[in-house]
Order: sequence, then structure tokens, then C-alpha cells
Amino acid sequence: DMHSKVRVYGRFQIPPFSRPTKLRSAIRMGLKLDRAGLIPQSVLIDHGASVIRMIHLAVRAGARKIILVGVDLLNSPYFFEEDPSFLLQIGAPKFSRTPESGNHGTVERRPGSESVANFLSQLRIVLLEDTGVQLMAMRPSQALNGIMPEFSG
Repeated sequence: DMHSKVRVYGRFQIPPFSRPTKLRSAIRMGLKLDRAGLIPQSVLIDHGASVIRMIHLAVRAGARKIILVGVDLLNSPYFFEEDPSFLLQIGAPKFSRTPESGNHGTVERRPGSESVANFLSQLRIVLLEDTGVQLMAMRPSQALNGIMPEFSG
């Protein structure tokens, strides 16, 4: 039956901080609450990008080395933007984003938020220092260059 196959998840939003040390503290607290079992398994740490949630899922699964592949943080079209008829076929409302800069909307810092690139940089540090988990990129994109080490095999 469909009900047994549907999974619902929530998001635990890490608040933005202008100082990296405060952002790292907030990330540490979120991960500590998770390890203590105080965040339900259906809730993932978030910061406005699916890559953050997938990293958290990998950490929960016990990954010791996480390699980001295909994470460019550019305005690459979503699959349903490449084929606009897809949403019509399933009766979903039209979705469109209006990129202004060519960067993914999560790359640039907006008022009251921290860029995903900065968040990933601080998450990488916390994971390595606190748990020994290594976070790397197969080929760091321009947005990740300098903040994400390249996986070398």
C-alpha cells in the first residue's frame, strides 16, 4: 500500500551567523542534539540546500568519507525545468526560478542567511574536528574552490 512507502521528513534549520566561530558552534550543537537522539530520525539538519540534508543523511548512515559529486551550486536547471511538460503531466503547478547572477540562489548571502558555500565550509571543519568525517568534492566548483578539498582517491 502507498502509505507504507511514503516517507515524510522535516528540516532542522541551523540559524545564520556572521562569524564563522558562531556558525560552527550552531552546527556542533545541531549535530550533538542529533547524536543524543533529540532530533527525530525523520528530521534532517538544513540550511536551504538539499546537499546539506544529504550530507547529514550520510553522517547518520555512518559514512567516514563523503565525496560531493555534481555539486556545482550553479543555476543548473532542475529536471522539471528542462522539460516543462513534466509538471503539467502530473497536474503540479508551474515552477520557475528567476536567476539574477548565474549562481544558485543559495550561493550568495542574502539578508538573514548564510551562503551554502560558507555553511559547507564550516560543516566540513566541524565534521572533521568532532567526528573525523572527511567532506570533500570530486572536483570543487567555482563556488566550492578554496573551501572544499578535492578528493584524490
